[in-house]
Amino acid sequence: MRIVTAVDEPALVPAMRELGGSPWHEFLLHSRVMNRLFGRLYDMHPELQFAGLSDDDGSLLAVGNCVPVHWRDGLERLPDSGVEWAMIAGYETPGAGPANLLSAVQIVVQKSHLGSGLSTPMVAAMREIARRNGLSSLVAPVRPVWKARYPLVPMEQYVQWTRADGHPYDPWMRVHTKLGARILRVCHASLTVEGTRDDWQSWTGLWLPESGDYVVDGGLVPVRFDVAKNLGRYVEPNVWMLHP
Repeated sequence: MRIVTAVDEPALVPAMRELGGSPWHEFLLHSRVMNRLFGRLYDMHPELQFAGLSDDDGSLLAVGNCVPVHWRDGLERLPDSGVEWAMIAGYETPGAGPANLLSAVQIVVQKSHLGSGLSTPMVAAMREIARRNGLSSLVAPVRPVWKARYPLVPMEQYVQWTRADGHPYDPWMRVHTKLGARILRVCHASLTVEGTRDDWQSWTGLWLPESGDYVVDGGLVPVRFDVAKNLGRYVEPNVWMLHP
């Protein structure tokens, strides 16, 4: 696999955009912040958006997105709003100061190549992009992929689960730690999705007859639905990890 940026291969951008939205459950595509700002990644910082192409035929195997942010406090105090904060800090906070960190947004691998080891070189490429652009660190609001199997377990508890080798139980967190990253903190409100009963029933196929918490396929935590407000709210926790 070879790595190219959207500057290197601008004709690839439509395919990169399509792959970037393909693996997510429908409800995860309805964050207002992400929908408002995601397109700016390619428009304003194409040099930070990258793809992994097959050495054999040049086909698109994976895509990575990141955003430059300014942060003047300790990294252990990165905001609770995770990936949504990174997008707002990168594109809607004028005058904050020059970017000094690169924040990961996502890495997506083609379904046909999941489990083939491409995640590691994609994260390594993101580290190299940070270095090449003079940014001091790469921070990542990591979405632990197996947390959806345990939606009722608090994230603080889940991130402490480790294998016999000391690396995290979660395979996506493990990719990061094996490259030298460390856990900074849980960011409890990294992604927020709100919608009506009709919205959530359409997105998930569930029936929401009364107020309460509902486990949804692909959710890291349950959705809380309020009948009186006709509002379902999903607030996803992620985990800030640091690549120095």
